[in-house]
Amino acid sequence: MVARNDRGEVLASQSTLEEATASHFAAEACACTQAVRLRIQMGARKVEIEGDALVIIKKCHSNNEDKSEIGAYISDIKQLATNFQTIRFKYTQRSSNQMTHFIAIECLKRGEEMYLERLIPLYAVDSLCPRRQREREPD
Repeated sequence: MVARNDRGEVLASQSTLEEATASHFAAEACACTQAVRLRIQMGARKVEIEGDALVIIKKCHSNNEDKSEIGAYISDIKQLATNFQTIRFKYTQRSSNQMTHFIAIECLKRGEEMYLERLIPLYAVDSLCPRRQREREPD
């Protein structure tokens, strides 16, 4: 997860390893739950949660009880959402969510979890910002 303020500045980045997720949808729902919890820990009152799993976003907006395999996650998300003055779940294209996915994949490869305030991992910056990487290379 990467939490940003309304100006797009990184407030925190976090990655956790979940070993017992039943499916890709369960992993996405788990990540959404963690994003909501992270924003609660940060003391946010007005929150926008972006994700590229449209099914999860739609279920978070629905007033109906979810009886699917991810129903428990959706129920948790809705219960946690009551902690905010306002919360909005927004769909975003995967291409605009590139950094979050890159961090998740790298943490899986490395077998590590991380939490950073006001930062993202340096490997994500170097990989996703090639100009910065070229600037760091000696001539």
